[in-house]
Amino acid sequence: SQELSSEETRKAIERRLEEDPGLLLQVEVSGVDCLRLHSRLEHLPFGLRHLRVTDPKQCVIHIGDDFLAEWESLVTLDLASLQNVQGIGGCFLFGCRSLQAVDLTPFCNIKKIEYRFLNYCESLTELDLGPLQNVTEVDFCFMSNCTSLQTLDVGPLRNVTVID
Repeated sequence: SQELSSEETRKAIERRLEEDPGLLLQVEVSGVDCLRLHSRLEHLPFGLRHLRVTDPKQCVIHIGDDFLAEWESLVTLDLASLQNVQGIGGCFLFGCRSLQAVDLTPFCNIKKIEYRFLNYCESLTELDLGPLQNVTEVDFCFMSNCTSLQTLDVGPLRNVTVID
């Protein structure tokens, strides 16, 4: 058995994605990734449409700036296992133009929504902000340019005292 480099692995997954664009890639967070989830996850293959990020040790407490920013092919994202997230950096999913669904359940402990949160997610049709009940501050360009958005539940954002 031969160990592949991360570049060889990425290219092999890209070839597999060309064969089956509906393929779901699952990435488990461990070791050095704990505490702060890297922003762009550069090792992910080009063309990735469906992603699940798991955190079995429940160690991720912050998602960095530009998390998956401008990942235009991303259609679905499952972050449900990130149950200890206390903060999210700016440009969270910025420019994910094909994103159709995102579950905000893991973000029940977030106090502030940073700049350009879900900005330019043009394929997003509905979103439940229910899990964001602890948010008190919303920074600029919150969900701007989500041109397909038809249903938005904003009820839980009644605690917001600062909107930039």
